[in-house]
Amino acid sequence: MYARSPLNIYTGREPDHYYNGGLDNISSVNSFSSNKQYSDPREIYSHDSRPKMKEESYTNRNSYGERYLESGKSSESRPSHTGTTSETGSDGKPSRTYKRVAVRFAERTSLQGIPYINISKTWYAKAAWTLIFLGATGGMIYHLYYLFSIYLEFDVKTQVALGFDTLAFPAVTVCNVNPIMKRRLHLASQELRDIVDEVDPEKVTDLYKPPRPNQGNPPPRPNIRQKRFLDKIPKRLPPPKRVETEQEYFDDDDWERVGDYDDADATYLEFISLYNNFSRQERFEMGHKMTNMLIKCSFSGRSCYAENFTRVSDPHYGNCFTLESRLFKSRRSGPGSGLELILFLENHEYIRGITNSNGAQVMVHDVGVLPQPYEDGFAVSGGDETYIGVKLVRISRMSSPFGICNDTQQFKNRYGIKYSRSACQAICEAEATINECQCADTKREETYLKMGKYRSIPNICTTDDEVLCQFRVTKKFESNRLKCDCQDPCQEVKYAKSISSRQWPSDDYADMLFQVLCHNEGEEVCKEFEQTDKRTLSQNFVKVNIYFEDLNYQNITETQDYEFAQFISDVGGTLGLWIGISVLTVMEVIQFVVELFHHMCCVLPKRRSNMQPQKSYQK
Repeated sequence: MYARSPLNIYTGREPDHYYNGGLDNISSVNSFSSNKQYSDPREIYSHDSRPKMKEESYTNRNSYGERYLESGKSSESRPSHTGTTSETGSDGKPSRTYKRVAVRFAERTSLQGIPYINISKTWYAKAAWTLIFLGATGGMIYHLYYLFSIYLEFDVKTQVALGFDTLAFPAVTVCNVNPIMKRRLHLASQELRDIVDEVDPEKVTDLYKPPRPNQGNPPPRPNIRQKRFLDKIPKRLPPPKRVETEQEYFDDDDWERVGDYDDADATYLEFISLYNNFSRQERFEMGHKMTNMLIKCSFSGRSCYAENFTRVSDPHYGNCFTLESRLFKSRRSGPGSGLELILFLENHEYIRGITNSNGAQVMVHDVGVLPQPYEDGFAVSGGDETYIGVKLVRISRMSSPFGICNDTQQFKNRYGIKYSRSACQAICEAEATINECQCADTKREETYLKMGKYRSIPNICTTDDEVLCQFRVTKKFESNRLKCDCQDPCQEVKYAKSISSRQWPSDDYADMLFQVLCHNEGEEVCKEFEQTDKRTLSQNFVKVNIYFEDLNYQNITETQDYEFAQFISDVGGTLGLWIGISVLTVMEVIQFVVELFHHMCCVLPKRRSNMQPQKSYQK
């Protein structure tokens, strides 16, 4: 029953109820026991002057001791006879438990400086190491602030990569610069015909011819009627109250506030307004047709036809035609592997005074993009052969927080067209006109159709109030007060262009083109040009060659300048440089915090509850 050795029993102080006299003479017992070895622990007490314990009391003692020994607790963790534990002080507040956990952390941690503070024997050594540790901590905090400030700027860098591949051919939009054919002018309104009559160059020049002898006084010059469209909008606003210098006057952001409309521009604005009041179908009937203009179309030597073009309406040029196909692939560079167009401009049908040049407007753009040739196109002159070499450029931009760009796929799902900044601005202005004015701007009819919202415009802005409201929306848009969220696309395809031209066709080739024209248009057109000189005839033709200069393309990609992996590496280096923190050190600190929390929430309440029965027993 008593096989346990005395060494296993006397590991520390025993509770008060082990013997009647307490532990006042424990030192004498230890001294006595050190001189003689006993096989039975009870023999020790046989030499003690104090009364022997009863067998029942010893059994309780033995059971109590076994409970402590089997749990692996040291003698320091057992309750003392004074009623205060090592975890709590005399005032009942936690003291030694926290200190012991902190000391153990200081002895074992890999955090630099803390162990030296703990083991230093003198106060000045502890103070020195404390200052060193605090200084290193301050340097670490400043260094970390610098790293975080750089990372949170979210700077980007641009990478340019070159590639070589078979390239999809871009879409091409072509417009005749004359919106209305002269022989179809009778389809227009009387107001529009009056404007055309007023600006007719023949009638205008007759007014300024000097009178011939015996002719008498020239006829009075007709009064140019006041433009009704311009009467509806504020033509001139008061100039700034104070203008110190001429440079300041011209640097004013709102030049329209101090400048009058030029007479020619005012006439053109009214013509465009009246022209766009017609329906889309009426404008199509009054304009040039691709079936009449197209003499030759070929891609990589294979023919294409007028039926391959899609008609779009432009508020300035009228009928425009887009050729786009995903089947068009360029496997070689140069004009022989591109698009060749020969167009008959029908110069004899131009409305002189409104259209003051011969030629076409051409736009090269990505497939699926809303074409806006007036804003984004370029002019090709009649009587010239124009070479347009393009290079593919793919641009990939980073979105927030590194940059600002719009999601192209979301825009396409909403409006049915591929995103471009100009298309976004057109849609924004068109929607603002409908929302604020409760009517639609006919100049944006093609935008509405591409948006898929309207098959026709039910309510056109025609009344004075509607036109004035439309004008205010336009001014808001031009002054960036319309709040259009139109950023650059995150993914964009652009075509860099190089344009050159030469005089074309030669006189002999012009005769051949004239024969082809007579075959296509009939005798009426032949009679129209029979008496025309070859140079004037050549001005009716234009040739356009669009091709890839080479099959190399550019990928311009924005990437994060300060990568997250590099940022984490720099942070780790900073922590290790100043105070020697690593991932394992962080785990040590976490364990230290967990131990403190455990003692505060679990150990101390349990110790206090165990103390209560002992205090009651002592009383």
